[in-house]
Amino acid sequence: MWLADLKRHLHRPLGYLPKVSNLSTAFRIMDALISADDARADRQKMRESLRLIFADKDEAWIDQTLCQIIMHYNWAYIDSLVLPVLSEADIDAVFEVEGLELVDRALEQGRGVMLYGIHYGRFWGGPIYPCKKGYTLSYIARTRGLAAAHHTNRAITGRMINVDDFNKQEVYEVLQRNELLMTMADGNAGRKPVTVNFLGQAAQFSPSFIVFARQMRAPLIGWITYSISRARIGLRFMQVDVPEHLPLNEQMEALLAPLIERVQQDPTQWYSARRIARRAAETI
Repeated sequence: MWLADLKRHLHRPLGYLPKVSNLSTAFRIMDALISADDARADRQKMRESLRLIFADKDEAWIDQTLCQIIMHYNWAYIDSLVLPVLSEADIDAVFEVEGLELVDRALEQGRGVMLYGIHYGRFWGGPIYPCKKGYTLSYIARTRGLAAAHHTNRAITGRMINVDDFNKQEVYEVLQRNELLMTMADGNAGRKPVTVNFLGQAAQFSPSFIVFARQMRAPLIGWITYSISRARIGLRFMQVDVPEHLPLNEQMEALLAPLIERVQQDPTQWYSARRIARRAAETI
């Protein structure tokens, strides 16, 4: 009990550790002391979901993959503590970025940019990096009871928009100001979901981010983060040309294709297996 209390109170001061220590050392110390306190990290439910989605894999693979997922999930949580207090120079030392020019070209159109990702890799770093580089970015996330969202909010240059009670006017205003709006495509399924094939599972996703972008004529750009090492993060932006006349579920599948490909290549940094398995069961 006393150790759990100590870890809880350490979160705030340790968030400032990078200012007085080597970054790699800071990440290593925090990794040893802090674990993400989140129901989504429930090992047994994650194991069952991995068995369902990767039915051809044996128990040794499931166990090893699960251990890696928990490790990367913890690193992502630590990012929410460390990254908001870093200087731009330190941020550049942490991130290896590909495709940022796509975002710059999209902003030149003057209609804002809708950035969509999935819960993979070092996903709290996704919104933090552009903010630290001077972009005005608002982030749609579930904030209630999620400590990492509150830690991340220290770095957000626009608004942290709570997915549970936001109104669409906020979305329109961000795009009208020609700013970045970031969301998670595999987040809340919403009231009018579409069914998408995700790793062989028929799962429901909210197409709201596509609808908003189409209505405002805003470019859609995908993003994904991943661990290079404990203190090094990869961030990739990508753009998929998808005809607007296609049904929303087909547009969604096309937009998600490069993100799903990353999950197939390395499932050890993917945190949505439980969510996808649950939604697949709901469509049966």
